[in-house]
Amino acid sequence: MHLAAPESVVGEIAIGLQRHEYPKGKQLFSRIFWPFKNSIDWFQPDGLYAFANKIFILTYKQYRILTTTNKAGPLISKQTMSHDSDGWRLLIANLGGGQMLKYVCLGIMVASLSNLAAAWGSQSAANIISIQGDGQFRPDDEAEWSAAEIQQDLLVGSFVRTGEYSRMGLLFSDRTQLRLNEKTILQIKDVTDQTRLRLESGRAWTQSKTLPGKLFMETPAATAAIRGTDWDVEVDESGRAVLTVLSGEVEFFNELGRVVVQQNESAEARIGHAPTKLIFVRPRDRVQWVTAYSVDPLRHIALSGCKPDELEQALASAPPAERGRILADLDRWGEADGMFNAGLTADPIGAGFAALRRGNPEEARSFFDRACATQGRDAELLALGRASVAIVTEDFGRAFASLTALTRETPLSQPAPFLLLADLMIYAGDLEKSAACLMQGLERFPDDAKLHSALARAYLFADERGKSREEIDSAQRIRERSVEAALAEGDLARVEGNAKSAARAYERAIEVKPADDRGWYGLGRVNTEKEEIRAGRGNLLKALELYPRGAGYQGELGTLESLANNFTASRAAFNQALKQNPDDYVALTGLGLLELKRGNTEAALDAFLRAGLMEPRYARVHVYTAVAYYQMGRVPESLDELKRASQLDEKDPMPHFMASIIHTDTMRPGLAVESARTALRLLPYLKSLNQLANDQEGLTNLGYAFSYLGMEEWAQRYAQDSYYPFWAGSHLFLADHYFGLFN
Repeated sequence: MHLAAPESVVGEIAIGLQRHEYPKGKQLFSRIFWPFKNSIDWFQPDGLYAFANKIFILTYKQYRILTTTNKAGPLISKQTMSHDSDGWRLLIANLGGGQMLKYVCLGIMVASLSNLAAAWGSQSAANIISIQGDGQFRPDDEAEWSAAEIQQDLLVGSFVRTGEYSRMGLLFSDRTQLRLNEKTILQIKDVTDQTRLRLESGRAWTQSKTLPGKLFMETPAATAAIRGTDWDVEVDESGRAVLTVLSGEVEFFNELGRVVVQQNESAEARIGHAPTKLIFVRPRDRVQWVTAYSVDPLRHIALSGCKPDELEQALASAPPAERGRILADLDRWGEADGMFNAGLTADPIGAGFAALRRGNPEEARSFFDRACATQGRDAELLALGRASVAIVTEDFGRAFASLTALTRETPLSQPAPFLLLADLMIYAGDLEKSAACLMQGLERFPDDAKLHSALARAYLFADERGKSREEIDSAQRIRERSVEAALAEGDLARVEGNAKSAARAYERAIEVKPADDRGWYGLGRVNTEKEEIRAGRGNLLKALELYPRGAGYQGELGTLESLANNFTASRAAFNQALKQNPDDYVALTGLGLLELKRGNTEAALDAFLRAGLMEPRYARVHVYTAVAYYQMGRVPESLDELKRASQLDEKDPMPHFMASIIHTDTMRPGLAVESARTALRLLPYLKSLNQLANDQEGLTNLGYAFSYLGMEEWAQRYAQDSYYPFWAGSHLFLADHYFGLFN
């Protein structure tokens, strides 16, 4: 047998691991082996020895286990297991050289990796849910850093770190959710009896429902003993730690003192000083960076230079060389792509943007490199194109630098640099800088409706709805038929619980620009939340037809199909969404709903926790998480999730409706009445889940609560008010509250 190439060795080891039924063998092998592939001289014993020694030492340091044996006893014993190479060199010398040595080393590597894989599943401390930008890991403090991967498991002792403008999400074995901000280093110290983490530097947000005394976060200055569910800690270059508690409470202590930090409080600790309390006006502003906000650069860049109201007219009279860019500005990208690549009208800049639209940043980069614009509008578009490639490939540092330079250019033909830079600042969690950037843009382009609409979205993201409304009005005064203003108005109406106004706004956006997928998607979301299955399916499919890669589109369609119990269609949509973007919190939430409906509560909860880690402000996921916890008998956690959902969407009756059911089931009728009344009051508003079919069902639930209190006359009144001939529940409830043969 001859080892012809490194690839054959890869295949043999991977197959060997698979045959021993180690499900993560291939993934584990590639993670450990592949970084060394180019440094191994496969036909020199020293090269193979060096690689085998690296694998062996890694295995030994992780597990201290016996890796393989023969009939004469251990081939590699604890005596030959040393952190230096002497034991290995002695073993290799005794075995002889040549081709036989390669097979022996190969066998040792397979055995070592097999044991590593076997121990992996039982000792996994956390799983990497998401990576945005640059994320790295190392198995211990002596190993070199290497690239981390989504779905990678981490063992006790592992370190992870994030680069500039980067983030990482982890889900721990005790279901603690943790997000790391940029330039952060975290170590997993223990997950046995307690989960003990150490934040060396940077910033982490954590959400946990562990018991008191089960979760600790160490920093250079103090340790946080967690008794809360939602908190943020930041460590600066000097080791100073700032802790902010959003719910629950945390004990923050070192050898010099301790403080108990309650909900909406903060504390700081400096090295050599006792922790002290801090005062923040709005503690939740400190965790604006914990979001799944995404930046889509093509939404902000105009290629043609025509005013939005003049695009259709310009298209009719434009020469062939200009038609592609006008079509792109009309969102007719399929037609534009053909024009950009036609022989006589070839446009490498336009073709680069079309490649970005198709999701091919490397192809876009090659088109932009081919362009030779050095001045004027094309030079500006070329710079915007290269910045867009940097954004799509998550090279955020380059994008920030490029766009910042563009905002200082004069003259500037469009506000796109300000719009993109503001979006990146929202992504980074700095809403004040985002708003300031847009204000700066308005100084250069005072009559631009896009800037006002973007400012409206930024204010809405910061939950400043009054300011958001003012900016929408300003945009509509400038351009009555502004697509961006209509979309912003629809988003605001959804948040405020006004389904009809939201639908009308999205319909206006569609009327003005039928090829813009965002209007169809917004309308489809409204349909999904109201469980209007047929209309929602049509609108979401139209959005996907226009833009198959739209963020959240497949996930929303899958959720709609889950609500309609079309499980095959929903599963296909979720698979497609998560293949495209493993961080898609809409798809993860819908997948959890699918598992919940199929009776797989544990799998459902896992999906919900992953979604909540990516976007903790998504009210829908907290509602479903509450259902999962309740099905598992974890009532306090369920009520806590419902409370969080009601805070995120104060117009949604569903959390209160569900809370009334839980309070009724747990014999707390007073709380049940209070929750049912709130749900009934909120029924006219848009819901995150429309299981309240009509007012009658809400009245029935309120009546049940009064019945539990022994207030039978009140219960009968609500039984009569809730009667609806086409809903069986109202018949049963009404019958149950008339004395006679039935009851």
